[in-house]
Order: sequence, then C-alpha cells, then structure tokens
Amino acid sequence: MAALGIAWGATARQTLEEATDSIRQIYARAQAGNPADQNEVGGWYYRGRHVPQNFQTAAQYWAKAAQSGNALAIGNLALCYQTGNGVNAPDSLRAAGLYLRSIREGNNALFDVQKRAAREGNVFSAALVAQCYADGIGTAKNLDSAIEYYTIAAEKGSVLSQRRLGLALFNRRQNERAFEWFERAADAGDVNSVFMVGRMYLQGRGTARNASRGVDFLLRAAREGHANAMLMLAGCYIDGDGVTRNPSQGIDWLRRAAGKGLAKADWQLAKCEMNGTGTPVNYALATYYFSQAIPQNYSGTFTRLITDTIADSPYVKYLRGRKAYSRHDFDQAMELFKEVERTNRAEGQLMQGVILANSNYSRHNLDKGIKLIRKAAESDPQAMYILASLHEQGRGVDQNMPRTVELYTASANAGYGPAMCALADMYFEGRGVDQDYTLAVKYYTEARDSGQLTPSAAHRLADCYQHGWGGLQPDADEAKALNEADFSSHIDTLMQLI
Repeated sequence: MAALGIAWGATARQTLEEATDSIRQIYARAQAGNPADQNEVGGWYYRGRHVPQNFQTAAQYWAKAAQSGNALAIGNLALCYQTGNGVNAPDSLRAAGLYLRSIREGNNALFDVQKRAAREGNVFSAALVAQCYADGIGTAKNLDSAIEYYTIAAEKGSVLSQRRLGLALFNRRQNERAFEWFERAADAGDVNSVFMVGRMYLQGRGTARNASRGVDFLLRAAREGHANAMLMLAGCYIDGDGVTRNPSQGIDWLRRAAGKGLAKADWQLAKCEMNGTGTPVNYALATYYFSQAIPQNYSGTFTRLITDTIADSPYVKYLRGRKAYSRHDFDQAMELFKEVERTNRAEGQLMQGVILANSNYSRHNLDKGIKLIRKAAESDPQAMYILASLHEQGRGVDQNMPRTVELYTASANAGYGPAMCALADMYFEGRGVDQDYTLAVKYYTEARDSGQLTPSAAHRLADCYQHGWGGLQPDADEAKALNEADFSSHIDTLMQLI
C-alpha cells in the first residue's frame, strides 16, 4: 500500500552513531518533546533510517507530535491506522478521521497525494477526497467534485461511498440516480440506505410510489434501530399508508423513536398522548414528551400550540393547574383541576386528590385526597403510580407491597415511565420483592426504549451492563454511555413557557 500520509524531511542513511551532529540534534529535540522533530524521528523508525525499523515506535512518536497538533504527524499516524503498522489493527474509520484532521489543519501536500491516488483508482483515497470536497476540508466546497470522487469509490464497491453518493445526488434532486445507489448500498446491508430506499418508495421519489414496498424497507431499518425509520413507520401505521391501519402499533414505534432522542418523535408522541391518537389520553405523558422536545428547538412551536391552537382546551387548563400547584397556589390549582374533571378527564380528579393530600394545603384532607386518587387509579397510569407509592410508604393507606407491585406493574404496562423505573428499582434492590436483575433490566430497558429513563435508573442499568447482570453481556462501553448520557427531565423549562 502506498504511503499516502508520509511527509518527512530528507535524511541520510547512516546510523545514529555515524550521523552528523544535525541528525543527532533532531533526535535530541524529539526526545525533549519538539513536535516537528518527533514527526521526523517517527519517519526514521517507520522507514528504518538511522534506527532499526520499528512501526510501533514510529506510531508512538507520531502520536506524541499529533497531540501537539502537528498536522504532518497527524497524517502520518493516519497511515499507521490505515495499514495497521504500529497499532493493534487496521482501522479505516480512524485513519480517515485523522487524514481529514491533518488536511483541515493545513497539510495541503497530503490532500494532493490523496487526489493522485484517487485518480489512480484507490477506493479509500477517492472516498476521502470526496468528503473533503463535500465538507470543504482543505478546499472549497464543491458538490460536483464530491460526486465525481464518490462515484470512483462507489463503482469499486465502497458501500459508504454508495450511500454518500446517493445523498449527494438526492440533494441535487437527481432522484433516479440517487435511488439506484441507495438500492446498491441497501443490498449490501447499509441501514441508512435501507431507510432511504423505503422513504423514496413511500414518497415516489426516483421510483414509482409503492407504499407497501416502502414499509418493508422502513421495517428493516427500524428493526436495526434507525430512529427516522421508526418515525416514518409510525406515521404509516397511524395513517394506514402501505400497511393495515394500526395506530397502537404506530405509537409503539413513536415511543422507540423518542427513546432514540428524536425530537420530532417526542413532539408527535406528545400530541398523540394529548389527543388520544392510538393510545388513551394521558396528559402526564403528553407533558413529559412535550418537555423533551422543548430543548431541541420546539419551544416556539409549543408556545404557539397552547396560546393559539388549543388555548381553551382541558389540556392547557391542566398545564396551568400544574404550574399553579408548583407555586403552591393550591386554590387556583384546585379550580383549574375541577374544570379539567368536568371534561371527564381522570387527571383532574387525580390532581385534586394530590392537593387535598398535601399537608401544606389549608383545607388538607388526606382521606378525601386518597379517595380521589384511588378513583383516578381505576384508569389513569399516573394515578396508579402515585397510589402505588402511597401503599409502599404506608401513607394514608395500608403498607402493602404486593399491591404496590400490582399498581406499579399496571402503570408500567400502560407506558408510564416513572412506574417502569420504580418497579425496576424494587427488583434491583430486592425491596418488597425477591431481588431479580432480569426483571430490573426488563423494566429499565422499557423505560429507556420509550425515552423515559431517569438519571438514577440509567446509572443502575449501567451497573447491570458493567457486571453482566440480568442476562446482559458485560459491556463497558454501553455502561459508560449510559452513565454519561443526559436523562434529565425538562418539565421545569416547559412550565416557564405556560
């Protein structure tokens, strides 16, 4: 393989013992940490000049210089990952990332080398140069040139380039050519291309519209975890487009898309929960999913929704009641929740019960509050969750762990995330039930997959991945991802918009 990243100065072939003072000084400066000289000495070790050839030592010198931002060393380190010389194994993705970084930081000679190799048919180089033109790395953005080089790599079988070529052509509205390349990449198993083929069948772009064929591709991509495929598939089930209408199935896919962090899924799911599309009306879940969309550029859309489109709706009164309750304006909250109850919404009854059960309320009446909560729990998942927590604590009702589990389970099965996490915690700890990591993982995973995992639950699920509990394979990377992800709720932010 050609040394596509190397950029060294001229050196003689003698050993260090025979070398001139200037050569020895380069080595000494490299030892002292000079990045340019570290890059030079790395080249010696890579080629076996002045020192015995040692790819691993070469990579170590280049890595040190790369940490200091030396563009040439970054490109040379990329060569090690491209070839596998001096590192554990070849890693083309890491190599490409380093080459791009080197070019971005001014290694113009490397860009020229890669272009020459690309024109000679080198697939890796063609894909790299195409990305440079597509993103404006080391050169001005030029979609025509990007398409030219992507085509070189795509025709030689680079699946990634086939997909990127399809996207470039799609953006140019050359839909028929785009569809052909997406099909080739999809046949090779590229999940993003599988999604694009499904989307284009569904929309009739680049091919005759075939909704049922589109759904087949969307299902393939969704089952492999593609969030946008899940979102589009949800719409097909809700509308009956290309598949037998099944709004409930659509809601399942919306929840999975929301669990992937897709804000549009959060938004659409919130509206479904608010209106009862494919699922029973659930104001608590609607509020949660609206709040998750807010930080992702939906604050203005939400404000317009509640001030213009549904300003006098029971849901807006519910929101205002929750805001009043959070400010301890219990009388105003009580009046608003009574209005909600008059529309036959259990949430109004539940929240009146919560207010009455609050010892800070001037007309506090625990027994009456519990009675209202119990009545709401006949149908409302949040009420089930609250009643379960009261039974667990023995507050206002008898302490009853079997009843606690029964209520948490019913609430969780109705899609209420806090109940999933609470039930999982019980099984994780063995609190009131036999400890069962398998059931804990089940409910933690359901909460995560629907986008409702709490921060504390995320840490416990991370522990399960770390130690291989509950039937999971030990996975330190997944544990780290769970511990570092943001699972915080944004309800407070939403309430500021009301």
